[in-house]
Amino acid sequence: KGEDRNNIIAGLCQSIASRISSMYKRAGGKPKVILTGGVAKNIGLLKALEKILDTPIATHELSSFTGAIGACLIGMQN
Repeated sequence: KGEDRNNIIAGLCQSIASRISSMYKRAGGKPKVILTGGVAKNIGLLKALEKILDTPIATHELSSFTGAIGACLIGMQN
């Protein structure tokens, strides 16, 4: 109780970034990182992840549509 909302949100972003970092390192940690999906619009998570991984992370202005685009492409193949 009484904790600032921004501190809570920053803590959540830090926690999520830490979990992603662990998975990234187990997967071999390639030098180029691209964040897609709606989460790419979360600036707090993006900055926390860049800090933990010590690398810039690329996004795209239409990143929130990547799942839908992928589903369309798969649908076109079937």
